[in-house]
Amino acid sequence: PSKDGGASVTLLRRPDAASATKPAGEAALADGGLVGLAEGTIHAVPLGSIDFENRQFQYRCDPRPGLLVESIRRLGVQEPIVVRPLPNDGGRYQPICGFRRGTAAQLAGLDRVPVIVRDLPDSAAQTLAYTDNEERATLNDLDRACAITTFRQSGQTLAEVAELLHMSGRRAEHLQELLAYPEVLKRAMSDDSTGVSTTHALTLMQTSRRPDVTLDIGVWVRRIRAEKLSVADLKRALRKEIRAKRPRKALVHRRGDVVSFNLKLLRDASDEERKHARLELEQFFKKTHG
Repeated sequence: PSKDGGASVTLLRRPDAASATKPAGEAALADGGLVGLAEGTIHAVPLGSIDFENRQFQYRCDPRPGLLVESIRRLGVQEPIVVRPLPNDGGRYQPICGFRRGTAAQLAGLDRVPVIVRDLPDSAAQTLAYTDNEERATLNDLDRACAITTFRQSGQTLAEVAELLHMSGRRAEHLQELLAYPEVLKRAMSDDSTGVSTTHALTLMQTSRRPDVTLDIGVWVRRIRAEKLSVADLKRALRKEIRAKRPRKALVHRRGDVVSFNLKLLRDASDEERKHARLELEQFFKKTHG
């Protein structure tokens, strides 16, 4: 079964002699090679007739075709791309759902792809495109941030968008902030292989905004990937790095026979700093008590 924005569609391959001689990626798309049952009719159309440069309904910041390219090269496009007719441009279509499949089909060298044509207004197409991606669990938080911006550009308020996307207004506001992050960090968040989650990114940004810290975001992105750092690991590594670079302050203060401790510094001190303070105290007591 396949989804056509809520309509269930079953794809059946109709055997014929011509399709049997075609490569796997092409055989499924031979004219008449797919039959739509229940609601919706599936057509095989030239890939070039779909305007993938029109990204009005693309809610991924990056299509990220990845392994799908090889799969489509071997098996063809298994689920139709949902499109709508382009006005005043007969025979051409605007994609609504399936940017990733379309990008992968282009990279795989296919000539034709299966589509379902739906003549939807903008608002319905927006909702269908976003819901389709969420149901496939293919969106990350950066994609959601892009989606929020796209909905806002269509004239909707942040509160209206949050309600439409089933999230709190606060979460929608926080997601929008991701778009202001450095490019190196956004690219890492979009690439699952880096291991950089939204929480990793937030931790790096919060740390970089401290007035006493200078942080090379790119270096830390590479460390997260190479060392497979969890968020807890990252926080520990950042604390260690910051301690190593800050000017050393005395943990122990002496005035005559009076000794005092800086408890805040002592709590955050490294093992080496504590060892030094202990030696200092031992020397003090030897001097004052023989």
